Order: sequence, then C-alpha cells, then structure tokens
Amino acid sequence: VLEDTSQEHLAWTSLVSLCARSAARQAGFTIETLRRSLLNDGLVLKAVPSFTADIEALRKHTQATLDQLAGLSRIRIGGEELKVDRVAVTEMLRIADQASCLVVGQPGAGKSGATYETARRLLERGRDVICFAVDRLDFTNLSQLQAELGLKHPLAQAIEAWDGNGK
Repeated sequence: VLEDTSQEHLAWTSLVSLCARSAARQAGFTIETLRRSLLNDGLVLKAVPSFTADIEALRKHTQATLDQLAGLSRIRIGGEELKVDRVAVTEMLRIADQASCLVVGQPGAGKSGATYETARRLLERGRDVICFAVDRLDFTNLSQLQAELGLKHPLAQAIEAWDGNGK
C-alpha cells in the first residue's frame, strides 16, 4: 500500500488515529476514507492495483500530448528560438495549486503553449499532470474516449483512483 515503506510508523499512527475517530463516532470507514486519511497525513500511497494500468496510460497520453505541444511554446525567428513568458502560465500555476484547470479560448490565443509550459513546470515540481488536447482526440462520448486512451475503467473512475502523489 505504501510507496515508501520507511513511512510505516507514520502509517500505523494514522491508522490508529482514524480507528479512534471512527470508534468515537461509533461508525466504520471505507477504503476510500482510509486512503484519503493516509494521504492527508502525508503518506505516499501506491495506486489502487486495478487502476495502475489506467494511470500509466494517462501518464503516457499526457507525455505524448505535451511532446506535441512543446513546439507551440516557442517562437522561431531567424533560426533562433525565443521563449515567450506568458502571464497566463503564472495564473494557471496558481490555479493548479488549488484545483484542476480547463483552458479554453479562441484559436491562436496561446492555449497550447501556455498549457505546455504550465504542465512542464508542474512536472518539474513533482506534481501529477493529466493533459488532454481535445483537438487531438477523436471521440463523441466518454466510452469512445476511454477506448481511445486505452483505459480499462471509465476516465472519471481512473482519475478518482489516482491519489495524486506525484509518482
């Protein structure tokens, strides 16, 4: 269950605390509640085994998408490459610290470049990133998207099972 086995003492302390809170409420808890409690206490957990392949598929899709977007984050002039600093990247990074982001805008507004740069910086910080470029996906419903991404489970379930531990 633990990604880092050196955290076993912290895991035990967290589990005892969760059990004590549940006993005081005279209630049980679900596996999801247990995982959230361990995560909230700073433990790094392995993915739920049945979702490991889906999480890896999402990581691979994200990397492929970012590879496609990389060229859109720079401008070439006279054989030299210029990097454009976008205010949108700073704002997207701020938002990403609080919630997921959906980036929309007019064609040519710089969405792809800003998304690439934001994702690159988040990944450098050890954050988990899932990136979709809808103009590069061919689907009309969520079942088709699940198939195109190569997921065994619906996308929402795979994302829910992904604890977001940066691994």
